[in-house]
Amino acid sequence: MLCNVETHTNESARVTGSSPKDVFAGARVIPQLRARAAFWALALGLILAAMAALGWLAHKTATDRLTDEAQAGAQARAQMLESTLVQQRAVVAILSDDDAVRQALLVGGISGHQAVSRKLDRLRAETHGAVIYLLDRQGVAIAASNWDEPASFVGSSYAWRGYFTGAMRQGVALEFALGTVSQRPGLYLSHVIAGAVSDATGGGGRDAALGVVAVKVEFDALESSWAARPEQITDEPPDLARDLAPDMTPDMTSVQTWVTDETGQVVISNRPGDRFAPPPPIGADRLVVRLPLSPPGWQLIHAVPAAGAMQAALSAAGGIGALFFMLAFGLDRVLMARRRASARIEARIAADTRHRHELEAAVSARTRDLQDEMAERRRAEARLAGMQADLVQANKLATLGQVTAGLAHEVNQPLATIRLLAENALALMPKRGPAEMRDNLSAIVRMSDRIAQITTELRSFARKATGETRPVILREVIEASVLLTASRRRAEGAEILIENPDPDLRVAVEAVRLEQVLVNLIQNAQEALSGRPDPQITITVTLGPDQVEISVSDNGPGLDPGVAGQLFTPFLTSKPGGLGLGLVIAQDILRDFGGDLRADPPISGQGAVFRLTLPLPLPEGSST
Repeated sequence: MLCNVETHTNESARVTGSSPKDVFAGARVIPQLRARAAFWALALGLILAAMAALGWLAHKTATDRLTDEAQAGAQARAQMLESTLVQQRAVVAILSDDDAVRQALLVGGISGHQAVSRKLDRLRAETHGAVIYLLDRQGVAIAASNWDEPASFVGSSYAWRGYFTGAMRQGVALEFALGTVSQRPGLYLSHVIAGAVSDATGGGGRDAALGVVAVKVEFDALESSWAARPEQITDEPPDLARDLAPDMTPDMTSVQTWVTDETGQVVISNRPGDRFAPPPPIGADRLVVRLPLSPPGWQLIHAVPAAGAMQAALSAAGGIGALFFMLAFGLDRVLMARRRASARIEARIAADTRHRHELEAAVSARTRDLQDEMAERRRAEARLAGMQADLVQANKLATLGQVTAGLAHEVNQPLATIRLLAENALALMPKRGPAEMRDNLSAIVRMSDRIAQITTELRSFARKATGETRPVILREVIEASVLLTASRRRAEGAEILIENPDPDLRVAVEAVRLEQVLVNLIQNAQEALSGRPDPQITITVTLGPDQVEISVSDNGPGLDPGVAGQLFTPFLTSKPGGLGLGLVIAQDILRDFGGDLRADPPISGQGAVFRLTLPLPLPEGSST
């Protein structure tokens, strides 16, 4: 069977003049062509569907946009007109209650009429009306804002006008008409003026219509603004169909706006030729918005061309079709390139796999070497840190060794003698001896024990700190320190204030060493207050998120600016007979706790302020 196939293939190759390799290559091309044909059939179907969907979306979006623009344009025009009408109604309403106007109708006289005319002229200039004029009961104009112009209304009779007769009957009236003098169209707003007149017998007065005040409003400027006002909506969110569509802003020459009165005739229009006639027919290719106005029966009609919606739909559909076709063409080219490259990629896979395995092995070996090197470096750093700590400790011992040994030797023997003598005195004292003496001797014994404990702590400070701390009630430590310095403070009359001492606040310290720090700071403050009339020391406790701050301040002369920057330098002191080690030791103690000691910069006229920071105890169950 195989021989037959091979023979047939060779014969076919001989007939066509091609090699067997070319024949098999052609056999592989046929499935590829079929796949491409299926791809393009699917792509064209998707393109047509996308064109139809986006065309519909673009048409709807354009129509909605045109509707919103037309509605906004109509609302803007209506508001402009209503604003003008409200202003002019207010003018005639105010003038109808004006005393000068009423007196001109009651008393008369040329001077009174001219005064009212000048007043009407000023008011017309401020309110931008065309003409404001005053009619008596016979409808004759006795005052007008154009009294000094050739076309003055003064002396003309308007008794036949609807706005005059209507105001005399109903109180207010309006009429849109052509001016008899100016021959210009406008809206006339009128308001009756009432007042007290005498009856025929000369008796008491009664209220009656004295005349009518009227204002003529011309809309030339309003119509011009309507003809030139752009119709654009700028606050819409981004939209694909709208962005692909052309600019849908209507051509202002094709936008039509009319205002019709109660009879249906046009009184205001952006095309002045349409006045005093019914609105012209509106084509089906326009979008129309109708809004009622405040004058009864008046209506604003706003029409914009809507043919652009179909143009937007066609443009969007064509654009998306071209875009999708380009994408499909590019995708087809990419797929062909990927099929051509797949053979080359498969040939390199085996070599890449072997190379990757070799590289992974090399990386693993190098990673192990680096880990060993990093571990050795960490061990070296740990040894270096230990050596540095030992060196610091050695320097401390070199500084304080002799002082500590001498102090412990010289203090302990006299202290033991004092304690022994006090105990002997207590033992030899009669049971009924003075209670004050017994209390004093007991206090001497307790203070001797306290001094012995402090001396022991001083000797332990010369040794390397253990770093063992425990939660201690801060208030008890502060009170003990105040007690240790009470005798000298009483002698000098100094007052000490403790602010914000929370009775339950704890800090992570060694109690005796913290007392040593506080005693040192309090004694320094007492020495600074010597000789002052009102010595006072203040200890303030402030709780922070992870630490506690204690400030020790006084009202003494403050720190010397010359030594303020070197307070914590060993053996530097400004006190006669001082060693210059108290603040150094205190700062080292606090740093052993994980806190610090610092002094505020000196301020002229203020005492010294030292601030201690102490760590809070860790919550139960946590580890450092």
